Amino acid sequence: MFRTISFLLLIFLYVAPAAFAQTGPTSASVRTVSGVILLREAKVPDFRALVPILRKDWGFAADSFQLGDKKMTLYWGGITVVLQYVGYPMALTEVRSAAEGAWLWGTARQDAPRHQAQLTLAVVGVGQTPVAVYKAYTRVAAAVLESSRAYGIYLPRHYLLHSRDFFLEAARQMDRGELPLYCWVYFGMFQVDGLSCAYTYGLDDFGMLDLEIVRTTKALAEAHAILYDAAREALHSGKPWQEGATISTAEGEKFLLRRTRSPYLENREMLQLQKL
Repeated sequence: MFRTISFLLLIFLYVAPAAFAQTGPTSASVRTVSGVILLREAKVPDFRALVPILRKDWGFAADSFQLGDKKMTLYWGGITVVLQYVGYPMALTEVRSAAEGAWLWGTARQDAPRHQAQLTLAVVGVGQTPVAVYKAYTRVAAAVLESSRAYGIYLPRHYLLHSRDFFLEAARQMDRGELPLYCWVYFGMFQVDGLSCAYTYGLDDFGMLDLEIVRTTKALAEAHAILYDAAREALHSGKPWQEGATISTAEGEKFLLRRTRSPYLENREMLQLQKL
């Protein structure tokens, strides 16, 4: 993990000053998203061919861009994107760890470790909402996946690993007004003594604590659906959930949000849903 995250940090240290140079002095907050495309072969992508694909298929019409041998930088409004080819795979231990939790990618354990190289993707937004920055990340990542030979994509901060096909289909939901939540936030679930637990990981990037349901008699799928709907509502409305708020389900159930330390996720404060 440290090898990948350290490299992405170097990319951020490069791209953040570039973003400020494009937008001028500002007091607006800077938001970042960094991901890794897992390439099937150690071959530098055709960066120049990516520009028309971004514009035509994904609505990302760059104001300008710069090309290097193994790097591309794009500027679009308050968004700066850096794509950097890395000619070696991620650390095998990190890939395998992420694959263990990739429940939406059935063959992740077999496929992901086979990648031969990486394409790191760093997106910096100045004066942008978190959702706007994540949408830009999704569009660029989808364009890269569409135009290259890749197994999938990894979001290190949230330990999210998805296959190429799943990510592309989720990204297309944005054209239908939906947000590709599974590409942005990890949804976990497990059972303890026959009772269901579910949680989110990554909502802090959107200005709120993560959500958690602990030891409910509901099925895992039901507990997961409640958290998914709650996260979706918060991101669509732009109004993050706060402690003391009440969540109502389509079935008429009500849950109080209580800020507490998670009993299962180490050193994490969560908004725990408690049934009223």
